[in-house]
Amino acid sequence: MKTRKSLFYGAVAIAALAAAAVVLLVLPAADSKTEFLVPQFAYLSLDSSPQDDDRVAVFVLSAFVGGGCDSASDLHVRETYTSEELLVDIVGYDFTKGRGRICADVLLESRRRVLVDMDWLRRPVANEVVFNLSSKENRYQITYHQCRVSIAPIEVWNVLSRESGSGYGEQDAAALSMTLYAADQCPD
Repeated sequence: MKTRKSLFYGAVAIAALAAAAVVLLVLPAADSKTEFLVPQFAYLSLDSSPQDDDRVAVFVLSAFVGGGCDSASDLHVRETYTSEELLVDIVGYDFTKGRGRICADVLLESRRRVLVDMDWLRRPVANEVVFNLSSKENRYQITYHQCRVSIAPIEVWNVLSRESGSGYGEQDAAALSMTLYAADQCPD
């Protein structure tokens, strides 16, 4: 017959094991640390946005960065204007790997909207936009004429222009254009 003392020690041991199991379930998995990653490819499309009393051209950059249970920040970029170039360095994104649980079958996308300085764009000179990604310069010519913004690939490696809504598997860069205002509302 067991004594009260041995029953007490058995109950304490079971409680300690249960507490250890709870701690293990609450702690994150070892592989779920936050990392800073650079995408292999980025996709580029054109959009516009109201700003003050004007509409401005916007580059929308996007990249596939994971799926299901993963999480990622917006793309981090640095923008620099010179007299004839807009330089956009695509730095990367913060990434957290999801845990080993059942996850939705979805693709995770990291995005960034880059507003174009319309005073720089409206000047009557040939302008270029250079997107740097993984030490590769992707050059596009950008033009503005009567409220219409157009970009055309010059030399493209891994920042691919595409029509909004087109597939991500496409490996060719396309010329894109967009009208900021209706013809009768164009302030130019």
